[in-house]
Amino acid sequence: MIKHRRFFKEQVTFNNLLEIDDPKILYKIHMNHRLNYLKDTATGRFIEEITLKNINFLTHYNNSDLIQYFLSNERLLKKLIEKIKDENVEIRYQGISLLLELINCCKDIVNNIII
Repeated sequence: MIKHRRFFKEQVTFNNLLEIDDPKILYKIHMNHRLNYLKDTATGRFIEEITLKNINFLTHYNNSDLIQYFLSNERLLKKLIEKIKDENVEIRYQGISLLLELINCCKDIVNNIII
């Protein structure tokens, strides 16, 4: 078995912190994670520039959909704030990490618009 497949099967676990139930959004989250993994580790040195641009386009497109979904879903935003205020340090850490990921998605969108 290829190492990256084993990595996703054995080591990566998805933590649905906010209980996202939209299958399209979950699919985009998983796709972005896999694309970024492949771009950063598995194929980083070996892919052509056009392939890299396509991967970046797909992640940008997915990020814009993810941000739109989170900003339009008030229930999820309230849950995220609750997680950040939680007494459990692990849950608070996961909530802050998710917020930082959303902020990074926003930065990615803004940077790609400017460029």
